[in-house]
Amino acid sequence: MFKLLSLTLLILISIQLNASQEDYSYKIVIKGKEVHSGFYTPRKVFHIKTPKYGGFVSGSIYIKPHQYMSKEQILKIVKTVVGDEINIEAIETPFQKFFKNDMLLSKNRLGMIYRIHSDYENSLKLAKLLNAHEDIEYCVPEAYYQLDETPNDPLLKDQTGLNQIMASAAWDKSKSSENIRIGIVDSGIDIDHNDLKSQILINTAEIPGNGIDDDGNGFIDDVFGWDFVGDISESEAKNHQWEANNNPKPTLSNNDHGTHVSGVAAATTDNEIGIASASWGAKIIAVKCATDNLSSQTGSRNIYRPYEGMLYAAMRGADIINCSWSSEYHDPLMNDVVNSLLEQNIVIVAAAGNFILNNDEFPFYPASLPGIISVGSITKGGSPSGFTHYGINVDIFAPGDGIMSTMPLNTYKTKSGTSMAAPFVSGIVALLKTVKPEISTHEIKHRIRAAANLFNPSLHLYERFFYGSLNAGKALTMNFPDGESSPGIAIEHILIENSDAITSYNPTNLKFTFRNFLSSTNDLDVKIIAKGNYVNQKEIEFTIDNFEGNSSFEKTLGFQLNQLNPWFSGNIDLIIEYRNDEGYFNIETVKMPIEIPTYNTYLVAETSPEYDAIVWNSASSAGRFDFWVGGYNYDMDGGMIYHWGRTLGFFQNDTVQSVQAFSVARAFGAVSGGNLKSRVVSTKDTGKTWQSEDISSFVKKIHGIIVYEDETTIAFGEKLKANQSFGIARKEAGKWAEIANTFTLQSGEALVRGAFASYGDKVMAGTSAGRIIYSDDRGKTWEISDVASDGLIKYITLVNQDSAVAFGPGAGTAANIGKVYNTVNGGQTWTENVFDFNTIERVPVFSYCPDSSKSVVVLHSNGEVTSSEDLGYTWRHELTLDYRFGKVNTGAGFTSGGKSRLWNQAYDIGFLEFDIIPINAKYSLSLASPDTLDFDTTAIQASKAAHIFLINDGNMRLEKMSQSLQYDGGTSADEIYLKVDFTTSFAPDKLESAEVRFEPKTSGEKSMKLTISTLAGDNTFYIRGNAYDPASVHSVDSDEDFTIKFDNNKMILTSGKIQFVSPKLEFFDMNGNSIEKASLHSNGSYIEHGIDHNLYSTGVYLLVITNNDKIYKRKIIIVR
Repeated sequence: MFKLLSLTLLILISIQLNASQEDYSYKIVIKGKEVHSGFYTPRKVFHIKTPKYGGFVSGSIYIKPHQYMSKEQILKIVKTVVGDEINIEAIETPFQKFFKNDMLLSKNRLGMIYRIHSDYENSLKLAKLLNAHEDIEYCVPEAYYQLDETPNDPLLKDQTGLNQIMASAAWDKSKSSENIRIGIVDSGIDIDHNDLKSQILINTAEIPGNGIDDDGNGFIDDVFGWDFVGDISESEAKNHQWEANNNPKPTLSNNDHGTHVSGVAAATTDNEIGIASASWGAKIIAVKCATDNLSSQTGSRNIYRPYEGMLYAAMRGADIINCSWSSEYHDPLMNDVVNSLLEQNIVIVAAAGNFILNNDEFPFYPASLPGIISVGSITKGGSPSGFTHYGINVDIFAPGDGIMSTMPLNTYKTKSGTSMAAPFVSGIVALLKTVKPEISTHEIKHRIRAAANLFNPSLHLYERFFYGSLNAGKALTMNFPDGESSPGIAIEHILIENSDAITSYNPTNLKFTFRNFLSSTNDLDVKIIAKGNYVNQKEIEFTIDNFEGNSSFEKTLGFQLNQLNPWFSGNIDLIIEYRNDEGYFNIETVKMPIEIPTYNTYLVAETSPEYDAIVWNSASSAGRFDFWVGGYNYDMDGGMIYHWGRTLGFFQNDTVQSVQAFSVARAFGAVSGGNLKSRVVSTKDTGKTWQSEDISSFVKKIHGIIVYEDETTIAFGEKLKANQSFGIARKEAGKWAEIANTFTLQSGEALVRGAFASYGDKVMAGTSAGRIIYSDDRGKTWEISDVASDGLIKYITLVNQDSAVAFGPGAGTAANIGKVYNTVNGGQTWTENVFDFNTIERVPVFSYCPDSSKSVVVLHSNGEVTSSEDLGYTWRHELTLDYRFGKVNTGAGFTSGGKSRLWNQAYDIGFLEFDIIPINAKYSLSLASPDTLDFDTTAIQASKAAHIFLINDGNMRLEKMSQSLQYDGGTSADEIYLKVDFTTSFAPDKLESAEVRFEPKTSGEKSMKLTISTLAGDNTFYIRGNAYDPASVHSVDSDEDFTIKFDNNKMILTSGKIQFVSPKLEFFDMNGNSIEKASLHSNGSYIEHGIDHNLYSTGVYLLVITNNDKIYKRKIIIVR
C-alpha cells in the first residue's frame, strides 16, 4: 500500500562557509647537498598547510631569499607578485638582532630572513604566491602553536613526580648550579612568586626603568625577561597587533601555564616553602609568548612568536630551552631556528603532545625534530597517560598527571599534560650540565635514554610504542666513574647515492654513519626494518664487533622499492634497533624521501574544515570541483553534510549515513535519528536549504539511499514489519512504499551501512552475514546470493550490469576489510578469495568504477590507491602523495576527459587525479605535419629552424619507448638535430611538437631519419636539406659607382656615390630569360636583398638594376 507523505522544509542550521575552492597549501623542497662523491644528504620536504592545532597570524609571513637582499628588493618582489592587492604595514628582519656582536652564531642565515606584516588576510595564500618566486629560498606564513595542557586534577599534598623520577638520587649526585639557565618559552611567569622570584635570571647589564637598551641587545630594560606579545586580545594577537614589553609577568591570574611549567623545572628548592623542583637551583630566563588572558572562553591558549622567544633565551645564555607547546605544523624556518640553537650546544626539550597520536605517523613539532628531546607523559602509577602522544620518536616519558607546581599569586595547584612532563626533563638536563658542563646535546639525550626504565624493549610495529620513563638517579650516575656504563648509539647521518631522494625502482645505495655517543660496546646487533611492504629489503641485520665510545661506524646498504610502493612523493620509514648482550636497547626511526616521476597529481582542496570533530560516513562527487561528505559531529551532537567550499547542513541529534550528489546545487542524504527515525533530505540550492521526507513508517534506522535522476529512490535500513527480512523502501513518482522481501535470514543478519551500489537498473546491497541482495529493476524485486563464507560485506562496486566486486573482512574483524569477491553473472554466483588486501597491508575504505572504464579503484585507510582491470584478481598502485593527518574515512570519484578524480576525506579534503583505462582503449599516435621536412638550399654555417608535430588521437596516454636518429653518410649529428625534443609522454588529444635545426657545416645533400616508438607503433619523419658554400657566388664586373657582395643568402649593394631610391632588380640567364624580379622598398647607399638559390644552377647570369631611371648591369657567376 502506498502512503502519500508531506514534503516539508527541514528546519536546520545551514552555515555559509568562507572556504575557498582554491588550494592554498603548497610544498617546499630543500634539496640535499653532495657531501661525498656521488652521495647526497636527503632532501627535506615540507607540506605547508593550515594546522588543526594552532594556526597562522593574519597577513604575516617570513621570507628567506637565496642570497642577501635589501628591504627595497624584497618589497619590489612582493609588489611584482601580488600587485595592488596588498598594503605592507611593516617589514623587518626579526632575528638579526640576536646575531649581532657575535651574541649568537648561525649557519642558516637567520639574520637575513624578513618578516612582513600586511593587510593581506590569507597569509597562507600570500606565502604560497611568494614562495614560487625564483629569488626566494622559502616563504612561510607566521604560525602560532598550542599549549600542551589538559584540565586540572584535584589538589595534591605531595609531589609524586619527583619520587617517580628518582630525583633524590639525582640530587645526591648534583644540584644544579645557578650558572645553568633554563629558558621557559611559554605563556609568561609570575616572577614575583615566592618560590620563583629568586630563580629568575636578572639582566644586571640593564638599568631598570631608564628607557635605554644599556646592554645593546635590542631589548630595552629587559631586566626580568621579555614579553613578545603583550596584554592584548586573541583577535589582536592573530592580527599581529602585538605590544611587546619588558614584563614577562601576565596581568591575569588565569595565565598560569608558564608559571606552572617554571615551578616543575626550577622552583627554589630547600627553602622551607612550597615545592621542590627537578633542577634544584637552575636559573629561569622568562620569555612570554602568549596573551595575558588564557581563559579558554575569552582568551588565547596559543603561543605566538616562539622562534624569537627561543632565540632571545639563547642570547641571554640559555643552556636549556623548554617548549611546552606544539602543533602538527612544520616549516623550514622552524628547522633553521632549531638547528641554529643546536649548533650552540643548547638542549631543547619539547612536549610531545596531548591528542593520543603516534608521533611517528602524525608528528608534532618542535618535539619531532631531530636533536630535540621529545617528552611524553606517565601517570602516578608509572604507565603512559591516557592523553599522551607515543611512538618511537617520543624520546622519554616523565610524570605529567596531576603535577603539583607553582601558580600565580603565590598559590600551588596540580595540572596535567605533556607540558608538565617536559620541565621534569629540562630540570634533570640542568643537573647533567652542572656535573659535566662541556656535555653535548647528543650525549645528554643518550644518557637519559640509556638510563630509562623501559616499558617494553620489544617492538610491535602495529601497536602503540612507548620507550621508557625518566630515571634521573640513573642518568646522573651512568657512564660516570661510580656508575654502570652503557653505549648510546644513533645514526649520525644517512647519504643517498646519486640523488637526494629515491627516484626509481632500481636499487639505491644508502650510506649509514652510526655514532656511539657514550661508552664502548662489543657485539652490538643492529637491525634495520623497512616499515610497510614496498621495500624489498624488509629487514637487514648485522653486528658491529667493537664499537668504541665517541667513534663512528659506516656501512653502505642497498634498498629497492617494489611495485607495492604507493607514493610518488613520500618516504620509506626505516626503524633501527640496537641491542647488546648487556641489555642495552635503543630504537629510532628515520625517513628516506621518495620522488617517483608520474603524471598523477594530488591537490589539497581544503586544509582545515571549520568543523573537524566528525566521523565521516559517506561522500559523493558530481563534478571535478564538487564534493559532498556526510557524517556525525560529536562536539555538536548532530549529523552534518558538508559541501566543500560552500555550505554545511547540520541535523541536530541525527546522523548522516550517506550522501549522493547530482550537481553543485543538487544532492540527497540519508539521515537516521532517535527512536529509529529515518529521513531522506535533499537540497537544490547548494545546501543552503534542505527539504526532508520522514520515511520512518516504511523503514527504520536508515543506512543509506540510492537516488536516480528522476528521483526514484531506494532506501536501505532495518525492517519495519516482523514478516520482512530487510528494511527496504522505494520511492517512485513521488510515492514511497515498503518493498516486500521474505529471505530466510541467518542469526542477526542485517543490511550494512554503505554496502550498496547501482549501475543502471541493477542494484546491490550487502548484509552482515556475507550475502548480497540484488535487483534488476531498480529495487522493485530482489534476489539473494551467498558471497562470503564468513564475515560481512562492507563495500560493493558494480562495473556493469553483470560484473561486480565486493569487499569484506572474511573471518577477520570488521575493521580489517581485506577480502575481495567478484561476480560475472549479475550476482547470481560469486567467487571467493579473489584477492586479500591483508597480504599487502591495505585496508579499503571506499571503492568505485570510473565512468567509461572497467577499472575498480580502491581508496585505502592510509591514503593509498589501488586499481584492478580484471575484477580484483590483480591490483596495481595509482601513485599518490603521502599527505594526510589522520586516517582516511571515505572517498568519492568523478571521471571526465580520460581522467578520474578520487576525493578523500581525512582531516584534510584532497583528491588524486590519474589517467583511466577506458573500456574501448585506443592507442594511436599520428603525424600532424608532413612526414618530410625539406629545408631546401641553405648556406653552410647558416641556421634554419622548423617544427614537426605529433598528435595522440587515441584515448590512452602513450609513453615514448625509444627514439632513433639515422643520418646518411654525408650528414653529421650537429648538422641536423632536435633543438627541442618531443615530450616523453603523449596525452590524449594533445598536439606535441619538436624543433628541428638545420646547420650545415659542409656543402652537399643532407638527410636524417627520425623514428619515435610507442605502444601505438612507429612514427617516422624524414628531414633533408641542400647545403652550399656562399663563397661560390660572386660578381665579375665592377665599377666605381657601387659594389656587390654576397653573404650567405643575401646580396648587399653599397655605394659611395649613389643614393638608391626603391631600386628594381632583375636576373637573366644567358639565353635572356628573366629568372627573378624584385622591387625594393629600401632607400640609401646600403641595400640588402635575399636571394632564393633554388632558382639558380651553375652558370653565368646578368643582373640589371634600375634606379632613378638609370640602368646598371652586372655579370654574376654561380658555381654549385
